[in-house]
Amino acid sequence: MKKIYFFVIFTYIGLLSAGHALGLEISPRATGAGGGIGQAVEVAIDISDVAAGLSLDAFSMTVSFDETVLGFDEAAGLDKTGTYLENLSLLSARIMSPGQIKINGAMFGSQISITQNGLFLKMLFSVNSVENTQISLGDFLDDIANAATNPANISISPNMPEPPGGIEARSGIDSVRVSWEPASGAYLAGYNVYRSASLNGTYAKLNTETVTGDFYIDDLNLSQGSTYYYYIRSVDTSGQESEPSEKISAVFGTVKFFIPDSNGKTTSTVRLPVNINNADGLQMCSTAIYVTYDDSILTATGIERTPLTENYAWAQNLNTPGVVRAAIADIQGETLYGEGALFYILFDVKGSAGQVSNLTFQIDTTYFYDCRDDYNEVPS
Repeated sequence: MKKIYFFVIFTYIGLLSAGHALGLEISPRATGAGGGIGQAVEVAIDISDVAAGLSLDAFSMTVSFDETVLGFDEAAGLDKTGTYLENLSLLSARIMSPGQIKINGAMFGSQISITQNGLFLKMLFSVNSVENTQISLGDFLDDIANAATNPANISISPNMPEPPGGIEARSGIDSVRVSWEPASGAYLAGYNVYRSASLNGTYAKLNTETVTGDFYIDDLNLSQGSTYYYYIRSVDTSGQESEPSEKISAVFGTVKFFIPDSNGKTTSTVRLPVNINNADGLQMCSTAIYVTYDDSILTATGIERTPLTENYAWAQNLNTPGVVRAAIADIQGETLYGEGALFYILFDVKGSAGQVSNLTFQIDTTYFYDCRDDYNEVPS
């Protein structure tokens, strides 16, 4: 992440009045974060070289800044929390002209005693543009009339959001589903999705509006069997993009089946899902899926349909030990959307503790046809 770097140079000046040293300085010091347009920059006003101490009951000063770089809100631009002025009775800011603010403060009752260097006041500015700028104080009156000051030189650089992680691309019949884990950031607005036909080729943005969720469905000019590469950039509220995420790829037009790891106790029944990673647009017409397992550890007892395929009826063949065959028994032509389990396989566990059975798809005898093309098998 790029950060804002602030550079402040202080020079202490001793002033003489009536033969006494009045060495007092009040100077701005840039602190905090923020760098994107519309984001916030906190500027601290420090007091130093207070010599024998300062008893404060009133003060006034002006703040000058470049209004093309920074903006200021009279109602919300001053923050006295945690400063020497926290208990001040009256504190106000008024914009006198573009780039110039008048700050007034007064204490009713007892005075504020300042005996050591510290934080005098905090100011909040919004960023109008990303560049170097300067903030300065002046026109000190009342208790701080003899204060010296030095301007703060502030370098504002883009405060980029972090890119998202956990990028995945899952191919289907009609689209590639690209998903990610949300990025963090106070000013995060969403994401942009980029695609290329080669790993190191030119990546073009796919979305026309910022994606606010954690996935994107790519169905733009895809070619069956072609590999596509993707990365994601986070976008903040000012439109700044993060660095690219990691790159991932998918072969369009393929489907992927998988069974998650599971465990079960001896004599128990386990219910294992046969999942599909992206079923968007799929209409199953002719489907046979073979799953093999170790029949010395498990015994297949049945198949159950799932919410994803509730309108399909599944036939099962469990006659061969160690093999489950599932096929569509009633063609509905229903189009599927999303991801999840095509069906569940029920197993009785008969093995001993510690035994493991691998469940694998017999790719050579598994076939999958979409209703719109009964002649060409869907790659899996």
